[in-house]
Amino acid sequence: MTRKLNDIGLTGLVDGVFNSPGQYGQSEMISQPYTFSEGIQYTPFTLNRIALNYGYMAYGLVQALINLPVEDAFRGGLEIETDELDEDDLKELHRFMEENDDLEALEEVRKWARLFGGGGLLIETDDEDTKVPFDPRKLNPESILRFIPADRWELTLTTSSIMDVSRVGFHHGNGPEVRASDVPYLYYTVPLHKSRVMKVIGRKAPSYIRQRLQGWGMSELERCMRSINSFVKFQNVIFELIDEAKIDIFGIAGFNEALASQVGVDKMQRRIALNAMLKNYRNSTVMDKEDTFDQKQLTYSGLAEIYVQNRINVCADIGMPEAKLFGQSASGFSSGEDAIENYNVLVEGERKSVRPLAREVVNLRCQQRFGFVPEYELKFKPLRVLSEPDEELVLSSRQTRALNLFDRQLFTAQEVMTSLDKDKLVNIPTEVQQGLRDVEQAIPGATEDDTSGGDEAKDKKENAVNQLLKRRASKAYNEFMARDAAIMKHFKPEAKS
Repeated sequence: MTRKLNDIGLTGLVDGVFNSPGQYGQSEMISQPYTFSEGIQYTPFTLNRIALNYGYMAYGLVQALINLPVEDAFRGGLEIETDELDEDDLKELHRFMEENDDLEALEEVRKWARLFGGGGLLIETDDEDTKVPFDPRKLNPESILRFIPADRWELTLTTSSIMDVSRVGFHHGNGPEVRASDVPYLYYTVPLHKSRVMKVIGRKAPSYIRQRLQGWGMSELERCMRSINSFVKFQNVIFELIDEAKIDIFGIAGFNEALASQVGVDKMQRRIALNAMLKNYRNSTVMDKEDTFDQKQLTYSGLAEIYVQNRINVCADIGMPEAKLFGQSASGFSSGEDAIENYNVLVEGERKSVRPLAREVVNLRCQQRFGFVPEYELKFKPLRVLSEPDEELVLSSRQTRALNLFDRQLFTAQEVMTSLDKDKLVNIPTEVQQGLRDVEQAIPGATEDDTSGGDEAKDKKENAVNQLLKRRASKAYNEFMARDAAIMKHFKPEAKS
C-alpha cells in the first residue's frame, strides 16, 4: 500500500479523493445523474397489456385513479344550448342519446385511454363495407348508428399504417379508390377506414417514447408506478406481519433429547399438531404436567406513519386528494377545499380532452335525428356541489331577479314563467306560460306607503296610474287596428288579372 501511494504521489491522491467518485471511499456527488438514471424503468409499462388488464381487475386503487376523474367529468351529463332547436327537440335529443348509451361509450373509451394510453370510438352504421369512407349525410332516423368503445390493443394497426410505405390505391367494387394507408385499423380482423374511428390518445409521450408506443399515448400508471409499488409492498408486509403478531410458545420436557432421532422428531411433530388442532377447534389444549405454554403478542410501532406517508406519495403522483382516492376526510383546521380545487383542475383537463369527442357524437346524433347539425354550445355540469341551503338561496335569487325584471316591465308575464321553468322553479304547466292568461304589471313608482304620504305621494301615484292607462289604451288601440286590418284584408276583393 505504501509503495502504491508513493508511486501515485500526493497530487494523485488528492485528485483521486476530490475528483474521482468511488475511489478511496468517496461516494458519488449529488449532482451526478447516476442515481436518477438507475431508478428509471426504460421499458414503458404501457406496453405490458396483460399486467394492465389484470392490475385493473385486482387493485381497487388502480380502478379509482382511472375511473374517478372520468366519472366526475361526466357527472350530471351534458348540456346543449342552441337557438336552432326548441326545448322539445333538445329533450328528444337527450333521450335518444340516453337510449343508445352514448355517454357511457364516451366514458368507457376515456377510461381505456387513461389505462392503456389510447383507444378509439368506432362508428357502426348500416354500411356493410367498412373500408370505404363514412358519409354522415346518409344518416336518417331509421338508420343504425352505434358507438363502440375500444382500447388501443383492440385496434390492431395494419402493416401499411405502421410502415406507411404503401401509397398504392385499390378499388373495392364500383366504389371510389381507397388508399391502403386510409384503412389503418383492424378491429378483431375487421378492416376499418380511418373515418370510422375517432382516435383517442392518453397522456402524450415524448417523441422518443412515442415511437415505441406506435403513436399512442402513455398509461396513467407510468408516472405513479414507484409510489404504487411502495404502497402494495407495504400492504404485503402488513399481511405477513399479521400472522406473526401472536405467537404460541410450547415448553415440552425432553424436547432436545427427542430431536436426536427421527422417531422423536415425528412424535414431537404429531404432538404439536395435535395441540394446535385442539386449540383451533376446541379452544383448549392438553399438556403434560411438566410442559409449559405461553403466548406473546407483538406490537409494531411506526407502521401507521409509514402507511400515511405511502398514501401521500400515491396522491402526489396521481394528483388526486386523499378524500377522493382513499375516502379520507380532512382533519384539523383544514377544510379540504384546496385539495378539492386541485382535483377539479384535473377533472377540467379531462373534460377538455373529451370535449371534441363529445361534439362529434352530438353532431352525428343531430344529423341522424334532425337532418342537420345546428350551431350549439356544449357545456358540462358544475363540479362544485352546493348544499341544500346554498342551493335554495341560489334558486330564490333567480326567482327574485326574474320578478324584478317583470316589475320593471323588461319581461312579460309569459317570459318570466318561461325563465322560471328553465330554472326548474315551476313544476307544473301554467296558463300564463301557455299564453292563456296575462298578469298585469305592478304600477311603477306606487308603493303601499304612498297611500299616506301627503299630496306629493298622491300626485306621484296619479301620474303613474295615468301612464299605465295610456299604455293600456295604446296597446288596446294597436290590437284593434291589427284586427281591423286583418278583417279588411279578408274581405278585400282580389284584383283581376
